[in-house]
Amino acid sequence: MATMKIKDSETYRVDSEEEAMQLIEDMKSNFTVTKASYTMKTKKKNGEILELWYECKIDRAYEV
Repeated sequence: MATMKIKDSETYRVDSEEEAMQLIEDMKSNFTVTKASYTMKTKKKNGEILELWYECKIDRAYEV
């Protein structure tokens, strides 16, 4: 029996919410996406935000 990839999960980091939405739309148009979401992440020090980014999680399925 051959080994075949049937699904994978990827996580991307982007700079803005618009980029996150665009990445998800691009993935949906090119692949079979079973689940896609994005979350705002921050890095803080002493209550001050030092860094802000968005994390995109995309689950893709492959046709067998």
